[in-house]
Amino acid sequence: LAKQIKRRNKSAIRLNINVLGEAVLGQREADERFERVLEMMHRPEVDYVSVKLSSVVAQIIALDRAGTAARVKEKLVEIYKVSQTTGTFVNLDMEEFRDLRLTVDAFKDVLTMPEFSNLYAGIVLQAYLPEAHSVFAELADWAKERHAKSNGIIKIRLVKGANLAMEKAEAELHGWVPAPYKSKSDVDASYSRMIDAALRKDHAAALRIGVASHNLFHISFALEVAKSRGVLDQL
Repeated sequence: LAKQIKRRNKSAIRLNINVLGEAVLGQREADERFERVLEMMHRPEVDYVSVKLSSVVAQIIALDRAGTAARVKEKLVEIYKVSQTTGTFVNLDMEEFRDLRLTVDAFKDVLTMPEFSNLYAGIVLQAYLPEAHSVFAELADWAKERHAKSNGIIKIRLVKGANLAMEKAEAELHGWVPAPYKSKSDVDASYSRMIDAALRKDHAAALRIGVASHNLFHISFALEVAKSRGVLDQL
């Protein structure tokens, strides 16, 4: 891994390291995954990691909102402390729709703490969820308030979402209305709207935007939007 990272660095390519594994079912597995994430962050050649809170905290229970939030924030505080020490950028990844609100709230609550008020950290939003648009607006307003107080900057990484089929299957099993948009064309349109909303001058001081897509059109679209608005540095 170290050789590969150094080879990429020579080509000015930065790697986002994600500690992969199966779904966490118990506390021992969660603790082991958490320790592996911290170990990766301490490696001198690693400067960027992605973390799913559902992979480092066991028993995320929607009905126990307060208790789950407290355990999630406890882990996130430890992760951010290591980030401060090692300089490793931490990106909070997303998985299922049920984790969206919990992840966003933990991200905001911990980064509002005085010790992390100017820590540079990131979060992912999935364009396949209609709620992603209102959440983006919420994060943008909060980020600008935080920046005004402490000069802190956050990064929002825009993705389309990799769990579309799973979300639909789970909804069918439980008789729920599926959380994501119904079609790929709707998701693509949502992604374009998010790029348009994100790359704006009034966000540029407080927000950095990651455009994560395999679609060359969306990459080119984001670059052209950023150029036309004079916010290329925001990408």
